[in-house]
Amino acid sequence: MENGENLFSPEEEEDVAMSSVVSKGHLISPNNEEYDIIVDMIKERLDEGQGETIYEVGTGEGDAPGLSQEDMQASIATLKSIADSLGLEMAQLRERKEGEGLVTEFLLRRSLEFDDFMEVRVAVVGNVDAGKSTLLGVVDSR
Repeated sequence: MENGENLFSPEEEEDVAMSSVVSKGHLISPNNEEYDIIVDMIKERLDEGQGETIYEVGTGEGDAPGLSQEDMQASIATLKSIADSLGLEMAQLRERKEGEGLVTEFLLRRSLEFDDFMEVRVAVVGNVDAGKSTLLGVVDSR
């Protein structure tokens, strides 16, 4: 080995760092390096999901699923911090009890600018008094 050469190849360093953020407790109190890895992972998933991704808190590779209430709150606070730093909206989808703890799923979505909008055209077919106009009236009012 030459002087100044690293003992680990770049791939091995990345695997070591990545292994620290795939456990169920990786969001509880990550160090700066783990936090940056999680942010990069979420950015990548957002790009793949066209601005949206579902993030599950309380599961990990090889771990029994579920976090205690305290650990879940700490994990949610970390995820909220990441979402705020990336300009994402965060919505809880569901929470379930697994093993001795909780597992929670969140939808992370890029926030739209006020000028951004999506035009949707809807064709509704159905019998008389089936509620077509009522449905569209409720959807339009949101």
